[in-house]
Amino acid sequence: MKQQKLKNVIADIDQPKKITHKRWHGLAQSIEQEHDFQALRVEGKLPKDINGTFYQNGPGLFERDENRYTHVFDCDGLIRAVKIQDGGATGAAKIVQSSSI
Repeated sequence: MKQQKLKNVIADIDQPKKITHKRWHGLAQSIEQEHDFQALRVEGKLPKDINGTFYQNGPGLFERDENRYTHVFDCDGLIRAVKIQDGGATGAAKIVQSSSI
């Protein structure tokens, strides 16, 4: 009995796992285009007294020409910004410029 369970565990380890959770679906997907601030769809309501800008850096382009990057640390960077003001939100996205781009 124990030997059969061990074989099942080893078989599971050898099999590559697919990422199926919807939050991970777009992880290795390039941004379609850069854009300046534009209105964002808000689900629900943002409090009128919350105002500010949220910045996020992370991966942006997973391919260049014919080459595809295989890890998020290798790809070209992206800066996102979301401005929240007066109950609304706008967002912008820009690829980080470097000497290799």
